[in-house]
Amino acid sequence: MSDSFGEEYFKGRMKVEPKHEIEVRCWINSFGLTKEDTVLDFGCGAGARIHCFRKEGINAEGVETSEYARTHEIGMAKDHILEKPSLKKYELICCVDVLEHVDDKEAEEILKKISLIGNKAVIGITFVDNQNFEKDETHINGKKKEEWKNMLLKYYKRVYNVPAWFYEADMYFICVRK
Repeated sequence: MSDSFGEEYFKGRMKVEPKHEIEVRCWINSFGLTKEDTVLDFGCGAGARIHCFRKEGINAEGVETSEYARTHEIGMAKDHILEKPSLKKYELICCVDVLEHVDDKEAEEILKKISLIGNKAVIGITFVDNQNFEKDETHINGKKKEEWKNMLLKYYKRVYNVPAWFYEADMYFICVRK
């Protein structure tokens, strides 16, 4: 997967945007995260959300397959991005804009990994019927929202659509393993 995600792909994406700060504050409040909790951003790119979590005092780290992104970390994400996930447990896993970039087999492998190391997850997917799906040629896994939800239910006991007030609510699921 990482061959397609080098400097050209990340051009213009190597910064903390207001949406990252909004998402992270929303997730901290929604899940009641405290400074004792740990968060993993799976497919974190250069670590914008990691930076935001750390800025809020939450211990966050990320996993990223792109060597380019790992070596161009943003701000407080520096030294907190791994190539592979550790086996420790996390209070929350976030996985945003990842699954639509991989085939079903790799998506299943990712979901299996993250469901084993965290009981709760926020998973953001650009669905095939979203206007942004066709805008990114690296989107290869086009499923409708309900199809993704069915895949998530193989790994999580409960999968919820997020409340309408959630930032970009049309692309997120909240998943709970227990």
